[in-house]
Amino acid sequence: VEGLRALLDRSWAQRGENPRRMVALARAATEVADNLSIQRVGKAKVRELRCRAWIELANAQRVANDFDRAMESLAEASRHLVRGHRSEDLEVRLLDVQASLEGHLCHFASAFDILDMVAAIHNQRGDRHMAGRALVKKGMFKGYHGESGEALALTRHGKELLDERRDPVLFFQAVHNEVHLLVDLECFGEARLLLWSNLGRFERHGGKIDHLKLRGL
Repeated sequence: VEGLRALLDRSWAQRGENPRRMVALARAATEVADNLSIQRVGKAKVRELRCRAWIELANAQRVANDFDRAMESLAEASRHLVRGHRSEDLEVRLLDVQASLEGHLCHFASAFDILDMVAAIHNQRGDRHMAGRALVKKGMFKGYHGESGEALALTRHGKELLDERRDPVLFFQAVHNEVHLLVDLECFGEARLLLWSNLGRFERHGGKIDHLKLRGL
């Protein structure tokens, strides 16, 4: 079990550096999960771990732009969720990854609806940080949809809810998205000021892909 969690942690750490490596590690985690002994670990725990591993494989495949396989992996995760005890943590994580996949497939209306559900669940649970994360993601997809003004408002609201100490990379990504939206809206002076005042965050938390995006900005 600890080895499986270590694989998932290592996979997640590759998201801004090496998407192919991220997929390979998540795939290894599903193989470990699928071979866990129900007798030793327990049926409910095995279902939970298999569901989590397949969710993270779907997310890794999405990051690597392998959307067809991501959909297949998400369907497998859903099957494990239904067979298990339907953990709310797993359900909301599955919804979160599904929203990301829908957004990258340009199914924006579906992505927005799912992210509203995710934000509502986290608000009900009193988790402002995760609700903010959902708003930042919705803002990103609103930007992709060409609604830069609304996207900027969502991103700023979401960023206000984030706990930077809890996830400094997420906070950095929200700042990056805000700069990008300001550029889209031709607010170049404001964008430049925000970018230059956050260069330290880019240096500390940005991966190779993020630094390429920074050059573009």
